[in-house]
Amino acid sequence: MNIEYRLAKSMMENEEGLNHLWIRLAEVDQSEITDIQIKVGMPDGIFRLPNLNHHNEDEAGTIVLAKTDDLMLEIYTTNQIACVDHAITVDIVFMDWQKHRCMQSVSIPIRVVLADEMETVEIDDEVVNRVTQLAIKQASNELDEFEVIGIRPKRLTLNNEYSFLEQKYRVDG
Repeated sequence: MNIEYRLAKSMMENEEGLNHLWIRLAEVDQSEITDIQIKVGMPDGIFRLPNLNHHNEDEAGTIVLAKTDDLMLEIYTTNQIACVDHAITVDIVFMDWQKHRCMQSVSIPIRVVLADEMETVEIDDEVVNRVTQLAIKQASNELDEFEVIGIRPKRLTLNNEYSFLEQKYRVDG
């Protein structure tokens, strides 16, 4: 299995920084690979949200894929961290076509810099387009979940007859 990865930005701010990590899994010999589990280890000070593809993910952060597919992660910093090269570790455990449990790991370097140095950042348009596709898909799925319920207004029927006192004291003018 080939593990490809790309970052949306070539570097990330050390404080309140945001980036996206795109991991693509591809079969080399088109053999059947199943039971794919991905564990992403983040360096100190860098965090991630649940995957944007909405693949199954447990509380421990293990992501389960049904087949070789892609995975998009939003990563961020909140507090100030050291401006050095960090590494995100990705461990992938899967069942190969011979039903052997296999594991592959990759270390993804991520450069953390001061906000002033972000002027020279390079943007990967393909990653940005994939993030946009996932956002559009998520928005359309949310719209599909709404069920429109028609509520008919209540009709008030009035009896135009006056009561005895209304007839007695009514002033028509």
